Amino acid sequence: MQWSYLLTTFNIAMDDIIILSFHLGKLFPEPQHANTIIRLGLYIIVIVLFQRYLLTLYQSIVNNWPIFSALVVCIFLNLSYYFYVTDDIQNTLTTFKWPLFLLVTLSLAAYGTVFYSLKRFTAMYALEAENLKIQNETGLLHQAAIELEKYANYDTLTGLPNRRFFFEILERVLAESGRNTSKVAILFIDLDGFKDINDTYGHKVGDGVLVTVGSRLLMCIRESDFAARLGGDEFAVIFHNIEDVLSAENLGKRIHKMLQEVMYIDTIECKVNSSIGIAIYPDTGKDSDTLLRNADLAMYEIKRNGKGGIGIFMNHVK
Repeated sequence: MQWSYLLTTFNIAMDDIIILSFHLGKLFPEPQHANTIIRLGLYIIVIVLFQRYLLTLYQSIVNNWPIFSALVVCIFLNLSYYFYVTDDIQNTLTTFKWPLFLLVTLSLAAYGTVFYSLKRFTAMYALEAENLKIQNETGLLHQAAIELEKYANYDTLTGLPNRRFFFEILERVLAESGRNTSKVAILFIDLDGFKDINDTYGHKVGDGVLVTVGSRLLMCIRESDFAARLGGDEFAVIFHNIEDVLSAENLGKRIHKMLQEVMYIDTIECKVNSSIGIAIYPDTGKDSDTLLRNADLAMYEIKRNGKGGIGIFMNHVK
């Protein structure tokens, strides 16, 4: 394929130089010498262009198949020239038998190159199509993996992380806080009055309330903090790198106040309250299970005392 293309191109250039120099030489007083000088100059130009451009062009020939078609056209033009300038075809065939033989040979080589290249193009196209198919399938698998991860780690209703993901993140935060000797607050939040909304207006409105609660939690915390839905009407917040217990208590108050604000779900006015229990790492627990259990105990202490409020484990109820 390489020698066919290079040889064909080079020989066509040489043939064109002979023809061009012959006609240009007639414009000068001494055509024979002018022809030789012009031919020498054109040879030098072709050699320079061939080394500088055509070799580089060949390297991209697979992506530039129209060149092959142009090559064949040039060959036929060269062949046609010999018959165009004479009326005696037999004499032309006899006189120019070797140039014509060379052009016919080059034609066959060019045709072979074209067909061989088309075969290569077909194989390359099939490979490219297969690669695109693999890329599409890989994209679908990646998207499916993202969806599976989303279903595995996030609550499908509120979009908040679920219980499993909450404990995974909590383990990481506690490990980091242990290295940095910083404090972490766990807020366990249970909605008061949510069951009445579900029983009165149905699950659709109840789901709307849960979604609104999730949105409000995100509005209360920092981007570096973490809110999750543990299940039902129970939520939790990881509030890390806190300065003291008071900062955790202030966050609990802010959440409690925002959740008490009226919610409108499909034009239905809904109100809920919240009982919030707080546990502090490492003061009241050094592992995730202990911290969440202690926050849960502080929350239930609030419920036993009339619901709606903030409780800190191992501390008095606010």
